[in-house]
Amino acid sequence: MGGFVACVLQECFRLSPARALVTLAMLAGGLVGCAQVTQPAADPGAAMGSATPARYFVLKGRISVRVAQQLESGQISWTRLPGEERLGLFTPLGSQVAEIVSDRSGVVMRRGEETVTAQSIGELTGDLLGVPLDLNVIAAWSQGVGLVDGETRVMQMADGEPWQVTAERFQQRGGYFYAVRVSASRGDTVVKLVVDEWQAR
Repeated sequence: MGGFVACVLQECFRLSPARALVTLAMLAGGLVGCAQVTQPAADPGAAMGSATPARYFVLKGRISVRVAQQLESGQISWTRLPGEERLGLFTPLGSQVAEIVSDRSGVVMRRGEETVTAQSIGELTGDLLGVPLDLNVIAAWSQGVGLVDGETRVMQMADGEPWQVTAERFQQRGGYFYAVRVSASRGDTVVKLVVDEWQAR
């Protein structure tokens, strides 16, 4: 392949063979230099089969939840640390809608001047988004646990109900894997998560 491209350079730009090869090397070096730190898995399916998910992480991205004809969408900021979980939900333009905090003192949602307590984060996401999300399961799916890049598989939430789940574009960072896109559907409910930033903690 390199010889073919060098010949094309030589013919198109009338370079000597030596200059064509030097130019090719410079182009290749430039492309390599543009590579991002986050790299896709070389063999995503095999890698995810043996991956150990990060227990603690910071995730930023976008989420949408469609229930029948009702659609809720916006930005999400999700921080999971020892003893604390913090979920921020924002409009598509970035204005905060609500913040849910779960720690040793309980689960609280702050929405404007309103403060609501609950037994679980799922209870509050049910009120906000129309679907009670099990964040332990979403955390596993977003890290590809039990999933293969681009394949749709039947998975279960904690309540045992089956969901059709697809994870795409696995990336590796800090020894862990995460999916850039996750889609989960059941009946007329579709949950989509797009991960823009992810970091294990």
